[in-house]
Amino acid sequence: MVSRVLLVCVNLGFLLMFMEFFETVNCDALDVSAFDYSSRFPEPLDLGDCPTRTVELFFPIGHSGVYGKQICHLRKYGRKRYIQRQMNDTRNRAILNPNDVLVYSGMCRSNSASYFGLLHQGDCYAVDIASNLTFSSKTHIKAYIEYYRDGIEVLEGDLGLPSPPEYHYLYEGMYYLQHQSVGTMEMLIVEITFKEKSKSKAVKLLPVETSQSSYLRDVERHVGLPRKIKIIRFSTARRTFVVRTFSSEGFWEAVSLASDFEHDIRRVRDELRMELIRPILTYGFKPFLTKPPEILNASSESDWNTSTLNEIEIKKILASSRRNKKRCRGSELPACDTINGIVRELKEMQAELHSKRTRWSTLDRPSQINLADGDKAIIRQFSKKLRTLSRQVKISYRGRKRKRPKTKKGRKQASTTGN
Repeated sequence: MVSRVLLVCVNLGFLLMFMEFFETVNCDALDVSAFDYSSRFPEPLDLGDCPTRTVELFFPIGHSGVYGKQICHLRKYGRKRYIQRQMNDTRNRAILNPNDVLVYSGMCRSNSASYFGLLHQGDCYAVDIASNLTFSSKTHIKAYIEYYRDGIEVLEGDLGLPSPPEYHYLYEGMYYLQHQSVGTMEMLIVEITFKEKSKSKAVKLLPVETSQSSYLRDVERHVGLPRKIKIIRFSTARRTFVVRTFSSEGFWEAVSLASDFEHDIRRVRDELRMELIRPILTYGFKPFLTKPPEILNASSESDWNTSTLNEIEIKKILASSRRNKKRCRGSELPACDTINGIVRELKEMQAELHSKRTRWSTLDRPSQINLADGDKAIIRQFSKKLRTLSRQVKISYRGRKRKRPKTKKGRKQASTTGN
């Protein structure tokens, strides 16, 4: 029974970390990655502390909302206890779509994102990782993910609120840090792109249960040099998020970098076990009062994930359409005007989608469902139309490029002849 409740109350990506600890689950609790929280609010946070969050200050008609930090000085008192719960889970996985990234890395929960205002400053780290990856028939992505948890520090014993009852209204809708896990999540992702689809298919036949540096060597040995290599390193312990891209000429530099990152992951693990570092992996917050805060409206994590994937898809479409800007320069092709119009609509759509995701838990259920399912259908139509138009632009661009003299001297002579 506990496991079923956990699937609702705890994000799937962090399920393994929590299922060994919780005996009872409270869906009013808020769990958030320490990486997502501290990257926005770097101030130290201790058990019993009331967290900082970003809130809407006012929303004048016809203007964008104005937001600011809400610093809370309330505190919950109790006894601190450290529970040793060591766990080390490693995975080597092929990443087939953005949803795989959200599942394996642990997407932030909708209620936590809304309450803390995480999306007022960028997005959750899982979205940033997924947005930096390319999913196509010529690309293959392999991820190494390691979860290491040493234990969980808990605030026990309810000593009540320190202020008189007449001031308890100050605690309404406010949370305190009730537990925090000590550990890290380390990720090393390799994305390889080939010119031919056949080589990308061949790579999928290689074994994935190897280190990333060894995997790259296997690719070069059995399939050939990729056209492009992208390496992403993410560490909650180091507070690191690095993205590096290499051409085929820089292949062995990419292998060397992957090897360096693998050594660093091992160092993080050793430093944790030797207690040289004590990084916080996740924060768990509970409300001061038993009355559920209004921020926790009925919500579906499935619809939240779908709307998140919708925004990732828009970002990827916009990124892939940037090449059309160069190809359309100096062209009077009608497709270019149509593409520019679609891009403008997609940018407006992304801005509106992100705004609604920011305040997801304040939306009613019909709005959440429409945001997930309705936008998905529209994005699919835009994507299909853009692919068709991009092919037309590409053919036109290649034709103009062939007619254009390749050398500066040739272009100058062509210009003189034209005059």
